[in-house]
Amino acid sequence: MKFAVIGATGYIGRHLISILIAQGHSVIAVVRDIHKNFPLKEKCTVIESGDNQLYSLIKSREIDSLIYLAWGELDNYNSFRHINYELEFHFDFISSLIDAGLKSLIVSGTCLEYGKQSGELSENMKVKPENFYAIAKNELRKRLVKLQSNYNFNLVWTRIFYIYGDDQGDRTLFGQIQNAIENKDKTFNMSKGDQTRDYISIDKLSEVLSRLLVLRKNIGIINVCSGIPKSVKSLVEDWLDEKSYQMKLNTGFYSYNDYEPLHFWGNSDKLNLILERTLEDKE
Repeated sequence: MKFAVIGATGYIGRHLISILIAQGHSVIAVVRDIHKNFPLKEKCTVIESGDNQLYSLIKSREIDSLIYLAWGELDNYNSFRHINYELEFHFDFISSLIDAGLKSLIVSGTCLEYGKQSGELSENMKVKPENFYAIAKNELRKRLVKLQSNYNFNLVWTRIFYIYGDDQGDRTLFGQIQNAIENKDKTFNMSKGDQTRDYISIDKLSEVLSRLLVLRKNIGIINVCSGIPKSVKSLVEDWLDEKSYQMKLNTGFYSYNDYEPLHFWGNSDKLNLILERTLEDKE
């Protein structure tokens, strides 16, 4: 099958493309600047986002499904740019792809759409986004759903929870731990660590997204998560055990983020059911 990945150079995009290629699929990597270094360019077709080739491929039905992972300003969830630029830009771009004839679309949402609601979060709950990033993402979803009344296309809106992986940047908790291990630090500064979160590995996330691409169904909203609540402190301890590294955790050094509840995790029932069905179809 042939899939297009918009946001190909991002963390999720790179890993997803690697898995799709390993599975034997053809991949069109859509990037902003074709002249920038892209390690996977020899294994897939790389085109710029404004290239008419993308629209031609859609019109000729050569793309089986497209996943949209692109978004900017991710270092500041409260930037108004999410509302007055990111939302409008990405909606216009996606709308143009649908107008060209795209029939199957996956878009990355965020667990932050649930806002500060605590406990287990399921897809049928009312969302209460509070920061501009989550508000913009939720508004994009609503606009795309409304487009379905005029265009015939399948939509999967993935509410992705927290991701970890060995090659994450140092802005993430896992990336900071990796740096501390590489620097042979003896102490790691962190929050109290008793907040509960839901983490999914980048490899597992990429596998899930690849299977959703192949499925090409109108699934709507789906939590992409582990469904397993764990305290951040226990997660850090587990990660250190995996690396066989001993380090003192200086808990309470940082305060908690004000845009998250203390305890929340995803309900993965819908995801698990869909993944089970895809396995049955293969058999």
